[in-house]
Amino acid sequence: MQVLRESFKNTGNLHHAYCLVGVRDLVLEDLHAFLVDDLKIVLQGNPDVWTFVGDSLRIDESRALKLSHTDRAFAVGGKRIFIISINTIGHEAQNSLLKVLEEPVEGSHFFFILPSSETLLPTLRSRMVVITHESFGMGNMQGDITKSARDFIKGSLSTRLEFANVTAEKVSEGEKTRAQVADFISCLERELYILSKNKAKEVKAMSALKEVLLAKKYINDRSSSVKMLLEYMAINIG
Repeated sequence: MQVLRESFKNTGNLHHAYCLVGVRDLVLEDLHAFLVDDLKIVLQGNPDVWTFVGDSLRIDESRALKLSHTDRAFAVGGKRIFIISINTIGHEAQNSLLKVLEEPVEGSHFFFILPSSETLLPTLRSRMVVITHESFGMGNMQGDITKSARDFIKGSLSTRLEFANVTAEKVSEGEKTRAQVADFISCLERELYILSKNKAKEVKAMSALKEVLLAKKYINDRSSSVKMLLEYMAINIG
């Protein structure tokens, strides 16, 4: 968040859209402090501040955001602030926001708080300034994901399939989110890329990497099956 503070301090300007990556509650706390201390914006009861906090931004919420975005600020010459704190966002919802971020109403500023920028489609992400918060990878979470990815790669087919089934069940029961599965897939991608630098493992790692990239392409599409994607990788990266 220091990057955002320093940029505003030096230029006095805000980009129209940011993706703030890190632990949601901690990022939100720092963002609120920035808005209050640096921009002098009153948050409580302010109709110019639009906030959505949830697991996922769906098409209905995306349309509500688009509609609200066209309203003029209540304060004369004021800014309209949109805070979207989520774990993931579907492709349909992202596509509906493209026009908004391409041609935002003057004075509108969007802050998307996400655990990973990989959740975003490249077309939407390219229209934002991505800032990694200090909380990103906090604690053992990132290390745990890396270990799971390495175990998945090294494990037997039966072990990988069991992991796929257990993980998919946790997602269906709300114990895990698609964003967490997306982070796992991104970690698989990194580990396989590292393995591909080893000449003895290059061919096998590159072949597996292609399958992981295919799964990564579809994981943020809410119509896709988490179970099928994980099983696909389990079968094809061995």
